[in-house]
Amino acid sequence: MKEVAIYLRVNHPSQIELELQENLCETFADTLGLEPYKVYRDVASGNTLEERPALMELLEDVKKGYYEALIVANPSRLTRKVLHYYELLNFLEENDVKLYTLQDVIQGEGMYTL
Repeated sequence: MKEVAIYLRVNHPSQIELELQENLCETFADTLGLEPYKVYRDVASGNTLEERPALMELLEDVKKGYYEALIVANPSRLTRKVLHYYELLNFLEENDVKLYTLQDVIQGEGMYTL
């Protein structure tokens, strides 16, 4: 069985915010019955993709087929640019990876909700 990846990002080095995102995402993974394989962490702006080493590593691991799902606390943790967000969604779909965001679950919206 493939596992789930968790991606965390903050703009500024705030350990508390990273820990909060991680705890929420891991709890969510537990409710889905998925065990996180790896947690990817970046401290960087959401405006660029290439300048985030953890995101680049995650995308390479997705290409290798490691995951069935990706969990992020909020879509803005992936990127703040709409074009980049849709490119990432297409990339995940092409690699059969579901994207779960806690924001969508809380609001009852999105492609993947409980």
